[in-house]
Amino acid sequence: MPYPKPFFPTSIWDGLTANIDRVSVNSNVNPNAEDWERIAAEVISLEEQVLGGATAVPPTTITTSVTLDVDSGSVQLADATLGNIVVALGTAAALEGKQFTIKKTDSSGSSITIDPSGSETVDGSLTQVISTQYVSITIISDGTEWFIL
Repeated sequence: MPYPKPFFPTSIWDGLTANIDRVSVNSNVNPNAEDWERIAAEVISLEEQVLGGATAVPPTTITTSVTLDVDSGSVQLADATLGNIVVALGTAAALEGKQFTIKKTDSSGSSITIDPSGSETVDGSLTQVISTQYVSITIISDGTEWFIL
C-alpha cells in the first residue's frame, strides 16, 4: 500500500514497513528522534484518515446546545435533563469525511435535534430528532450533505 510522504525525508519513509500492530525500520535506515516524532505524527494522521477521525478520545458530554466542528470529538453523549438540545453541524464541506455519533443518555421528555448547516440535510431531512433514552445516530459527511450510518 503506498503511503503519503509529506513530512519527512523519503529515505526514512522508504525504510518503513507497516504492519497492523507495529512499524519497523529497515536496518540500513537510521532515523533520529526528530524523524521518529514526524513518523509518529504521520501514523496518527493515517489512523485518523483510515478511521474517519475516530481515535481513542473520550466521549464529550453535552448538556446545552452546541455546534460540532472539525475539532469536536466524534462521540457526543447528550444529557437533555435541563431541556432540549440542538446539535448544530458545521458545513458538510468543511467536515467532509468527519463522523459523529450523538446519543441521548437521559430519560427526560426533552429531545436532541441534529441540525445541519443551512439547507444541508441528514438522509434527506433538514433535522433529525432523538427523543428516547439510549438512542444514538451516527452520521458522516460526504462534503455535500450528511448520511446516517
